[in-house]
Amino acid sequence: MSDTPSSLQSKYELYDLPSPKRHITTHTNDGKSCFYTETSPEVLRQPITDVVDFYLMYTTSNFPAELDNEDDIAKYRTFLEGPKPGLINKGGSVLRICDFAPVGDAEAQPMHRTISIDYGIVTAGEMECWLDSGEKRSLKVGDIVIQRLTNHAWKNPSRDKWARMVFILQEAQPLKIGSIELKEEYGNIPGVAAST
Repeated sequence: MSDTPSSLQSKYELYDLPSPKRHITTHTNDGKSCFYTETSPEVLRQPITDVVDFYLMYTTSNFPAELDNEDDIAKYRTFLEGPKPGLINKGGSVLRICDFAPVGDAEAQPMHRTISIDYGIVTAGEMECWLDSGEKRSLKVGDIVIQRLTNHAWKNPSRDKWARMVFILQEAQPLKIGSIELKEEYGNIPGVAAST
């Protein structure tokens, strides 16, 4: 008998993670700090595959981030209301929450690589990070993986508990290892667009 959820319905029967909320700060006209109220704290779930969902928590579109006239918020809102960015937002950053369904003994998600440096933090459950060298690491809550353009895959090895990771991704310079130029690879993950 397979440990992998057989359908989206069974996938969500086990879902027990709280819906994430984001709270954006800004300034009043006289320079005091306040919360931005024109965007709801609720963030919609974006199902990607049968075993992973994304929440696009925030983006910036340049570095250093340009905050004048709340331009960063306006650009983020265009992603909320229209097509989502790829895994990275070229020239800027992406803050994303990923929820991983339990898959037990099933294989990890497809290997993929982005031209970015990624900080991945486990905030619920347990995860595995697989590399194309065959190496893998088991990760617990509080563990952090720093991805440096490496080809990798994720897996929630639990049979009955969801896992959550927070990812901060920032575009990196292209990298060559000897004569090999590393390129973006998506591993045919459905629902993931090329980086914008």
